[in-house]
Amino acid sequence: MYKYVLLLVLIVSSCSEPNSSVSDEITIDINSSSFADNFVNNTMEDKDVFVRKTEMNNGDSIYFISMCYIGNDSLTKFHAGFKAENSFNKAKYSWTSDTSLNMTLFSTVNDSTEIVYLRGRKDGRGGQNGYIN
Repeated sequence: MYKYVLLLVLIVSSCSEPNSSVSDEITIDINSSSFADNFVNNTMEDKDVFVRKTEMNNGDSIYFISMCYIGNDSLTKFHAGFKAENSFNKAKYSWTSDTSLNMTLFSTVNDSTEIVYLRGRKDGRGGQNGYIN
């Protein structure tokens, strides 16, 4: 009897959903464009995330992250900007809730990374963003 119970437990556990934090992680390219392109010409039509990079005269980079998510009654956008001394060409992110995500900016050339978060509001009236140490 115990063997059958153990077998049943093993079968049920093998059918369960895999760890969603790993399977839901999405990697995207960081695009370079003008400041106006970052916010004005953004054509998000579904739950999506874009990252744009702008080089400053002092050598620093500004990364503009735009995320689009389902708000109270429509698609809602939240934009955030992050300054970094390092240069990144890729980003990977995962949604932590319907309106929030954690993102790692990274370089495929060297080992530099920066981890940030964005938290939008369902009503579309802003949000919060910052660095994760």
